[in-house]
Parts: sequence; C-alpha cells; structure tokens
Amino acid sequence: MNEEIAIFESKNAVTVSWIIYLLFAVFLIYAIYDSSIIMSIILIFAGVIGFVMLEEIAYRCYVSNDKLIFDYAILPSTTYPLNEIKSIIIYRSRYSRERSYFAIEDKNSKIKCQFISFRESEVLEGIHYFNSIGIYSELKT
Repeated sequence: MNEEIAIFESKNAVTVSWIIYLLFAVFLIYAIYDSSIIMSIILIFAGVIGFVMLEEIAYRCYVSNDKLIFDYAILPSTTYPLNEIKSIIIYRSRYSRERSYFAIEDKNSKIKCQFISFRESEVLEGIHYFNSIGIYSELKT
C-alpha cells in the first residue's frame, strides 16, 4: 500500500500554534526590553507550558506504507505499524477540542496515546477505514 489515506487533518491547529508562538515572542521581547525580570520569567514559564501543550497535539493523521502516522506542527512525526495495532479508540473531550486523543492498543496490550485536534466527520471516515482492515475502532465522548 503506497497510497496515502487521510484519517484527519486540522490546518487550524498549526495556524493557531504559530500565532501563539509569535505572540509569545513579541511579549517576551517587550518584557526583556522593558527590563521586567518578573514578567520575563512568567512569560518563559507560560511559553514552556504552552509549547508542551500545543506540540503534543497532532494536527494530521494518515496511513501510508502500512503505517499510521501522526504529524505535529514542529515535533517529529510518530509512526505505528498497522500490523502491530489491535484496536484504536478515539476519545473526544467534552470540554476541550484540543485534548481529544487516540488510544492505540498494540498486540501486546500496551496502550499508547496521541493527543489530537480533529473534525468529527474525518475521524468517522478513519474509523470506517480501520474497521474495514480489521482494526477495531470507535469514537467515544
């Protein structure tokens, strides 16, 4: 299988990530220029937390060459071979769209999570695809 099959893609997640980084950079430069050490420390701390929260969220998921691939705005992609996946449960957060996640169970019953941002219609198409190739999948809220 050499074709690429899209499971979900959220271009807004990437755009929002970059806007937040630019705003953070502007505020940090202003705080340093203004010689406010306390404000600089607060912004650095907030930026690190924001970076961790945003960058663990996958904005794109697809299947290519028998591998499930998650792409991030800046971090490297994460890859899972399809033949090692037993089931995929997609949990949709009631409170925050950005905290939804894929729970991937491999053949050894180890569960790995990937935080995602998605449109429900795309994820439902992905669930149908996974079920058609023998990987149990469902969407839970």
